[in-house]
Amino acid sequence: MIRVVTEWHEGLICFKVLTKYINLKINPGQKVAITGSIGCGKTTLVNLIPRILPAEHNKMLFDDIDINKIDIKELMKL
Repeated sequence: MIRVVTEWHEGLICFKVLTKYINLKINPGQKVAITGSIGCGKTTLVNLIPRILPAEHNKMLFDDIDINKIDIKELMKL
């Protein structure tokens, strides 16, 4: 499936201790590259943003709102 993005929404994304090794804050407009070896968790990290995977034991914030409290349909619009 190919999805064409026609809108750009900005907001602060903050990962708070997703693992004991990652604490990441991405400011609006900031570009981030996630690199690493095969199997190190790059895709897992990216899949947490649209809640493809749940961040059950950790906090992920979008504009200081817990991403798990944002309606999934609204989150997909972002």
